[in-house]
Amino acid sequence: MDNFSITLTPLPNSWIRRHWLGVAFLMMTLLVTVLVDRQGRTIEQQQDLIRSLYADSEALAQMRAEEVVKQKETDAQVPVESQDEPKKESAKSSKLAKGKKALPPRDIAAEPKMRWLSNI
Repeated sequence: MDNFSITLTPLPNSWIRRHWLGVAFLMMTLLVTVLVDRQGRTIEQQQDLIRSLYADSEALAQMRAEEVVKQKETDAQVPVESQDEPKKESAKSSKLAKGKKALPPRDIAAEPKMRWLSNI
């Protein structure tokens, strides 16, 4: 067997002086490509997260709507107090009696859904 050896010779300065701009552009292009790829992955992950949060939000709204329906059914089953017995005023009702109007309860099932998320 012959003795085989590889010798690396450095590039001559003239080559570096002639091609440094092309090498710099090549390196910048590679870095921008990596950046765009990572940014695309991040955007996809954020979209997935938004979709899962929206699904959770819809499920929670459905649970709240069911709870409101159950509460209305429970309220309908409670017997009405007789008018002979005077009601005791709570601090909340006394505040309302001083001129502040009570807000009606929110009907969560009737609220519009966020349609802009379906386009993602």
